Amino acid sequence: MSFKAVAIVLFLLPGLCGAQRLNLKGRDLAIPYVFGQIKSQLGFEVIYSPSILSDAPRVDLDLRNADLGETMQSCFAGLQLGWTVSNRNVIVFRKVSLNASLYIPLHGRLLGANGEPLEGASISIDSQPM
Repeated sequence: MSFKAVAIVLFLLPGLCGAQRLNLKGRDLAIPYVFGQIKSQLGFEVIYSPSILSDAPRVDLDLRNADLGETMQSCFAGLQLGWTVSNRNVIVFRKVSLNASLYIPLHGRLLGANGEPLEGASISIDSQPM
């Protein structure tokens, strides 16, 4: 088999095996919008109660050729949300009660090289799975 034939087979193989990928780039996206993109691009129905997302933040995403797992992890980074797949359905659930904060608590102190607390320092967390 020639190199060109191998390259064509490797390019087409994911599509033939049903491995679908998602492309989504945007700032300040509502999570239900992302769920709609999952349905249209990946063919998975996302099942959830709107009340579990009542205090969920909007998300900034830059997903290229992402699978379902990568998409959900990016969307739920830093949140107490979980998901499971049954057939072509994604079921979303809260890992904590509706009365509890949806955000994963973060505790700690920022110290300088000499061990002294840093005044005016702040922390930011990228949209990475925790």
